[in-house]
Amino acid sequence: DKRLLDRAILAMDRPEVQSSINDWLSGKFNPCHTVCYYEIIRIPAMFYSWDGNQKYLEASRKAFDWVDSEHMLPYGVASGGEFLSGIGPFRLTETCDVAASLWSRIWMYRITGEGSWGDQLEAEFFNAAAAPIARDFQTMCYYQSPNRLLSESQPIGHPLCPGPDGLRFTKLGCPEVLCCVGNMNRILPNYIIHMWMATEDGGLAAGLYGPCQVHALAGDHVPVKLTCRTDYPFRDTVLVKVESSRETTFPLYFRVPGWCHAMEIKVNGRMINVEPSAQGFVRIYRRWTSSDSVTLRFPMTVRLARAYADEYPEANKQYFGYLPADVFVPKRMPYESVYYGPLLFSLPIPDLDPNTLAPGENWRFALDNDPRKNGDDIVVKRHSMSSPWDWSLDAPITLKVPAREIDWNPTMAQSLPSGPLQGGGSRMISLVPYGCTKFRVSMFPVTEKAWEGAAPPRLAESEQKSHQ
Repeated sequence: DKRLLDRAILAMDRPEVQSSINDWLSGKFNPCHTVCYYEIIRIPAMFYSWDGNQKYLEASRKAFDWVDSEHMLPYGVASGGEFLSGIGPFRLTETCDVAASLWSRIWMYRITGEGSWGDQLEAEFFNAAAAPIARDFQTMCYYQSPNRLLSESQPIGHPLCPGPDGLRFTKLGCPEVLCCVGNMNRILPNYIIHMWMATEDGGLAAGLYGPCQVHALAGDHVPVKLTCRTDYPFRDTVLVKVESSRETTFPLYFRVPGWCHAMEIKVNGRMINVEPSAQGFVRIYRRWTSSDSVTLRFPMTVRLARAYADEYPEANKQYFGYLPADVFVPKRMPYESVYYGPLLFSLPIPDLDPNTLAPGENWRFALDNDPRKNGDDIVVKRHSMSSPWDWSLDAPITLKVPAREIDWNPTMAQSLPSGPLQGGGSRMISLVPYGCTKFRVSMFPVTEKAWEGAAPPRLAESEQKSHQ
C-alpha cells in the first residue's frame, strides 16, 4: 500500500525528525530511555533503503557508534536502567533492551550486508539473552548487570521495581511492568529467522550460526534444503549439508567472525582457499548436488578487554532522584573482561535458585594474567555437552585464569578498586560463559601485572571537557 510509504516520507520530512538526524550526523545524542534509543536509531537506515540518501544510513551508523562507545556493557548490550547509564559492573540492562538492540542490529545487517553486524548480534544473543531468563524458562528478571553478587541484589531499580525486585527472577519479570516478559519472547525467533538470508545474486547467506534447517529457493528458483549441525558457540565447527530437488548452480555465503583469524573451509571433505570479502563473507559458487556438504571451522582464541568503568551520566539524576550523589562523582576504575570466541566469560557464583546464592562462596578476586602473553596463560578446558542443555554452570567450556585474592567490598559508587592492585594469594579461578550464570563477576579488578600494557584510558566526560 503506497499510502504507507507516503506517510513515512511525510514523517521523515518533519522538521523535528530532520533536526534529530542532523544532530546525530554532528555527534549530538540524547541519552534517553535505552529501549527508545534502540528503537529509533534504526529508522533512518530503514528509510535509506527506500530513499537512497546516504545521510540516513550514516546517521544510524553514528548513533550505533556512540552508544557502543559510551554505554556498551561487556555482554553486548548498552546499559539501560532506565536511561543510558555509562559503563560499570552494576549498571543495569533492561531485558527489553536485548530484544530492541537485536532487532535494530538485524535491520542494519539486512540493509548493509556487513558481517560485523553478525558479530555483534551473536555477542548479545549468546551472552545477554540467556542471563536474565531462568534455566527452566519459567521466570525472568527485569534487569541484568555484568556483576551480580548478592541474593538481595543491588539497591537500585525502576521506580515501579524498587529495591531488589528489578534483579529478582519472577513470573512477571517485574511487578506491574510486563514489557520485558513480552519482549523476551521476541529474542529467540528474531535470531533464528535471520540465521540465513537471501542474496541479490540468487544465493543464500549464513549470517548467524547455530544448529538449524532452512528451506528456500536458490539459483533458478530451485527448492533447496540446508541443514546445519553444530554445537557453536561451544565448539568451533559447523557442518552444512546441501539438499536440492535437482542439481543447480548458486552461491553460498558464510560469515567469517571478526574474532576468527584462521578460518578453514572444506567442500565434500576437501580443503578450499577462499578469501573473505571486505564485508566479511566468503563466497562459494558451484553446481550443488544433494550429496554435497560444507564444513566450516572457526578456531577460537582467548581475547582480553581492558578499560575503565565510569560514573553515572548526569541524565540519570533527573530520572533516578534517589541515586546517591557519589555515584555521579568523576572516576575511572580499571577492569578486565575475558572472551573466547563470541562468548563473554564470568566467575560463576553458585546458586540454590536464580534468586539465592549458595552459601560460603568467594568471589573477591583480581585477575593476574600477563597481557604480554595474549591469553596464552589462560587455559581452555572442554567438557561434554548434554542434550538438551539448560545453560547450567556445568558448562561445555571453562577457562582457568590466574588471579589473586583481594580485599574487595564494592558499592554502587565504588564498584571496583580505584586502581591496579598488588599482593594477595595466588589462585587459578574457573570462568564459565556469562549466559550460564545468575550470580557472577564479569568485570574484574586487575593486578598491576594484568594492567601492564593496557589500552589508553577512555576519558570520563568531565575530563574530556577539561581537555577541549
